[in-house]
Amino acid sequence: MSKNKILVWRVLDGIEGHEKQSKALAIALTRISNTKILDIRTIDLWRLLTKNLFTNKKLIKPDLIIGVGHKTHLIIFLSRLIFGGNSVLIMKPSLPINWFDLCFIPYHDVISKIEKKNVVQIYGALNNLKNLGRHNPKKALILIGGKSKYFNWNNNSIVSQIKKICTTYPNVKYYLTTSRRTPPSFVKDLMFMNIKNLKIILWPTIDKNWIKKKLNQCQKVWVTKDSISMIYEGISSGGEVSIINLVEIKKNKISTEVDRLISKEMVVTELGKKTKKPKIILSESDRCAIIIKDKFFCL
Repeated sequence: MSKNKILVWRVLDGIEGHEKQSKALAIALTRISNTKILDIRTIDLWRLLTKNLFTNKKLIKPDLIIGVGHKTHLIIFLSRLIFGGNSVLIMKPSLPINWFDLCFIPYHDVISKIEKKNVVQIYGALNNLKNLGRHNPKKALILIGGKSKYFNWNNNSIVSQIKKICTTYPNVKYYLTTSRRTPPSFVKDLMFMNIKNLKIILWPTIDKNWIKKKLNQCQKVWVTKDSISMIYEGISSGGEVSIINLVEIKKNKISTEVDRLISKEMVVTELGKKTKKPKIILSESDRCAIIIKDKFFCL
């Protein structure tokens, strides 16, 4: 490993879920190497690229360019050509995979054998959650997704499931939060039920660390089946993760992955059934950081 500091450009597309993943990877890199992270918005990187082409201004070139989301793919590819460094994508790119030096792609995304040369498959979305061992059995968290192209959204069914969960364990305090995809009508229907041990916190009112804090506190975590990232965050935090069922429109990669987790009893769908304790600690961000270090920065 070089003694010099590694400069990482973290390309941001403005989507919170994407930026959480690249941040988790960046933090993991700083834990194992002498790394400086420079956050650059896609629009600013386009300006920097254009300015460089016209002025040929010398810059401190990056050692690594990482990003998540389709808006980052082309600019990362071009930046690597112009500025150098190694390009790393999280999630399956919309451009050819072999245009990038390394891609971390979830198992539920189908990858051909030809593409696997520079691909590392990962479990779910990257996060920086760890099991801190502080879970309170009297506290539980419910994470709600919303309308998607993969599942039918039925307010009555979901509200009914939540009511059954909360009333089965009346001594447990439940915290529920929504997402950008959650229909406003769902919140109205749920509030109408007036469930005594349920506190509803709408997603626009929570700060970026609220879910992380609650995942570290709550022993039981319930997640709607459409929210694969939240399911994996619950697993990574060491909570007992259960699934709120949705009717799939057709068999899809999300439902297939959730069904796989159910078959391994890493998550459950039945009230009262406990998940198996994982044989390994799920810490994908740390694993990916080690892979990057070994691949690009070891002598």
